[in-house]
Amino acid sequence: MQPPAAKLVVVFVAFLPTGAKKKSALEVVRSPQHAHHRLRLVAFYEKHAPEKLDDVDALLAKYLGHEDDLFARLEKKYLAPSPARAPAPAPPPAP
Repeated sequence: MQPPAAKLVVVFVAFLPTGAKKKSALEVVRSPQHAHHRLRLVAFYEKHAPEKLDDVDALLAKYLGHEDDLFARLEKKYLAPSPARAPAPAPPPAP
């Protein structure tokens, strides 16, 4: 049996966004967009389901690249809007 961390990395790799320039799983996780989604999800769960806070990273891994679907499902399930859908911060310009 693999340790939980190894399974999480496998999930990240499986759901990496497609495109001409692929990023590593660690680059995606460290991106401003990921941080934005994580903050939104933590805020939602703190208000509506605090017992699920331990599941935040696993859910973000599962819905990587499809975070809007995740928040739509949560809004429907809990009949509550997620925190403001402010646009995620833009990645820093390439040097």
